[in-house]
Amino acid sequence: MIDFKYLASVQFSKAEMQEDNHVPIKAMHNIRHSLDFSSSLKPKKLSKTNPTEYCKDILNKTSALPFFRPRSPLARLARSLQISRLSKTPNDQSNKKEELRAVSALHGTANPLLDLINPHTPFKGSFLVIKKSDLYGLKRKSCLPKKKSCKQFEFVNTKKLKKIQKQEKLNIKDIKDRKWLNKKRAMIINDFYIGITKSNGMKIQHSIDLNPMFKYYIGKGNNSKLIKQLMSRRQGWTRVKLGEIQSANFIWTEWIEESILQSFSLYDKTNHILEIIPKPHIHYYTSNNIKRFIVDTSAFGYGKITGSSSFRYIKPDMFQSSVLKVYNKIAGNHNLSNKKELFINLEKYCNERNKEVFDYVPVTFHITSLFDSKYQEFERYFRNNIQKSMNIWILKPGENTNRGTGISICTSLEQIAKEVSKTKHTVIIQKYIENPFLVYKRKFDIRCYALITCYNGIIQGYYYNEGYIRTSSKPFSLQNIDNKFIHLTNDAVQKFSEDYGKFENGNKMSYGEFQKYVDAYYQVRPVNFVDEIGMKIKEIVMDTIKCAAMELKKRMYCHTFEVFGYDFLLDDNLKPWLLEVNTNPCLEISSSHLARIIPSMLDNVFQLAIDSIFQTNFALRNDMPVIAENKFELVYHSLE
Repeated sequence: MIDFKYLASVQFSKAEMQEDNHVPIKAMHNIRHSLDFSSSLKPKKLSKTNPTEYCKDILNKTSALPFFRPRSPLARLARSLQISRLSKTPNDQSNKKEELRAVSALHGTANPLLDLINPHTPFKGSFLVIKKSDLYGLKRKSCLPKKKSCKQFEFVNTKKLKKIQKQEKLNIKDIKDRKWLNKKRAMIINDFYIGITKSNGMKIQHSIDLNPMFKYYIGKGNNSKLIKQLMSRRQGWTRVKLGEIQSANFIWTEWIEESILQSFSLYDKTNHILEIIPKPHIHYYTSNNIKRFIVDTSAFGYGKITGSSSFRYIKPDMFQSSVLKVYNKIAGNHNLSNKKELFINLEKYCNERNKEVFDYVPVTFHITSLFDSKYQEFERYFRNNIQKSMNIWILKPGENTNRGTGISICTSLEQIAKEVSKTKHTVIIQKYIENPFLVYKRKFDIRCYALITCYNGIIQGYYYNEGYIRTSSKPFSLQNIDNKFIHLTNDAVQKFSEDYGKFENGNKMSYGEFQKYVDAYYQVRPVNFVDEIGMKIKEIVMDTIKCAAMELKKRMYCHTFEVFGYDFLLDDNLKPWLLEVNTNPCLEISSSHLARIIPSMLDNVFQLAIDSIFQTNFALRNDMPVIAENKFELVYHSLE
């Protein structure tokens, strides 16, 4: 039996046969007859009188396919064959060269499909007969040997292929090829800095000079030596003295100075256009020219910013790096650092969002004088709750103080009235947390950091994922209220105690050391400090930045940033309470733990606020670490 694999038929009109002298009438007749419905029908002779009716008659014989008659040669084909009608749309014109190729294929030419320019382009009026076993990709059993010259077509599922060929990831920390690291590190950092500037709506144009020289000024105080050391490591920078401060591209001072702010321009633009964030680049590494890996760059920590839900891309404005000026203090920082402004802004923020402000801070009253209506309200609250607890209250100056200055603890209305009457500031009267969580029977608080940038009219807030524990020097007791070494954990207070540094180096503990204490001594339930407590602290920091941003937007200078120190206290249920936010947080290194965390934090600050704008040389020097991990997480963007 003849094994029919392919069978093609071509129909010709009389006009086409007359135009094409290369196709013999007899060959056309044999092809047409092979696909006719009945083998008994004989082809009619061409009618000279009415050739049009004859052509219509020929076309009508195949118009009923694939519903062919049983006596048709196609009916004798095996059921395992798939028969499909291939036709062109009426608007298409028949291609004579393709028709000639189909005719020659039936007269002994090699596999006709291999000769086609496009196998998916059908012939006019043709049929394609394919074995079903070939259609579904199954192997065809045949006793005949396969010809080596015959080409094989395979259908491949690309989705399965991608799963099979899924490449392994390789942490960039595990790559020891310093030459490759030098090249890729520069590309990764450059892409990150471009993303940071575009999130501020900026595009930086650098000088043609390959080694631009930028100037910086560092004021005195609060470990300015560390700031100078960090800036001296950065290429292309030179330090200037106070007399040249106007020419400085970067200025760092301990406290905010209005004269410096006045030299910066106020931002007056109101509209920003958001753009689509592009997909991150994928980097590859080939190990010994054998295996290819996808490089995992999460060790850089850049995804904490570019992968944040607050991250935005803004249509950029053009800036020249040589004329840009940056200051480390933002206008209106008192909206966070002043205790009264922080409470007022946070209370307003919570009222607008149906939140309870005393879920963030203990019960608080802001008093301007003894004749203030708020003081009368406090007196009523004091008397109503005098039997519920020991009624211990802590009094803090409402503005312009930090590091424990002017703080006192009182237990009676007489003491409170005396302190309020003699102060020159407004007063924050706050409920003392009488059930603090203790570490080795001593009180402690948590210091963490936040960064706020005001660049090109865009406010962004970042939370630093690492901090430290500040412990007191004396065992906790409510019987001795006047001893500040028991109740105030500020380093400025504790360093005068005779037991300072007796239990911990510099009265400081890391998050990891505190976690070990909780695992060993807290038996109520398992607690993960970073995932549980750290997450709640981050949410409070985010909300305080949001509440202050409403006031910061009223007066913004280009381009400023600031580091804030946050202090939290845990109660015996491990709930964090916000105590205060400090401008100019202490940067002194008083323990081995601070010797690691503070320089690392400041270096991350300069990467985001300085390097992203001014740095052009990303070469990896021998004294530089391959991985400089970013630990700041973006928690707020003014256009989110």
